[in-house]
Amino acid sequence: MLRRLLIPLLGALALTLTTLVAPLAAHAEDDNAVGTCLAAEKVWLLVVTDTDEVLANECVDTPATGTDALVAAGLELGRDGSNFICSIGGHPSPCPATFNGQFWNYYQGAPGAEYAFSQVGADESKPQPGTIEAWCYNKAEEETCTPPYLKIVKGGAEVAPPAGATAQDLPVTGDTTAPTAPAEKPADGGNPTQVVAIVIGVVVLAAAAVAILVGRRRRAGNGDGAVGGR
Repeated sequence: MLRRLLIPLLGALALTLTTLVAPLAAHAEDDNAVGTCLAAEKVWLLVVTDTDEVLANECVDTPATGTDALVAAGLELGRDGSNFICSIGGHPSPCPATFNGQFWNYYQGAPGAEYAFSQVGADESKPQPGTIEAWCYNKAEEETCTPPYLKIVKGGAEVAPPAGATAQDLPVTGDTTAPTAPAEKPADGGNPTQVVAIVIGVVVLAAAAVAILVGRRRRAGNGDGAVGGR
């Protein structure tokens, strides 16, 4: 009788432990620098030349303007006679005396979304928290360019790039110290402290049930002799 009751109880305990621990294992992958920055509601800056040189690929906190984002990354800016940014980080040097078809293309982006060409200049743009400021310098034979899509690991999972695009894991520049992201409740897994408390509770209940069954069996065994007193 004891064995018939104990085996299902142990099976239920094992199933409970598997259900509680599995969601925690599913979130074992660490966020990368880009994902951590965006999760912390900060701005990520990407600047790439026409030769694929990465001038900036880093978190720039919360800049007030697109220009401030470039300055935060320590990039020197050159301007033409119309006050447009014609050189970033010394590329090209010097700024072209006349427009030759090449220029710094300015975009905004978000995890998993296509880049949007900025409708205002960097001096007027207001970067939104959790977004990407992206620049690329088009090649001489191209009319424009699109910045590379970055590999983003956020919330323990890699964010898929837009359809048809390939995510690139480019070298990070600047301060690689990860910002602190807002605390989030693990999806489906609950708080780890709560999980431990639940597991302990299940174990205690299982032990109590076993103790009760053993006590009943012992009492039943003691009652096999003569019944009654004098």
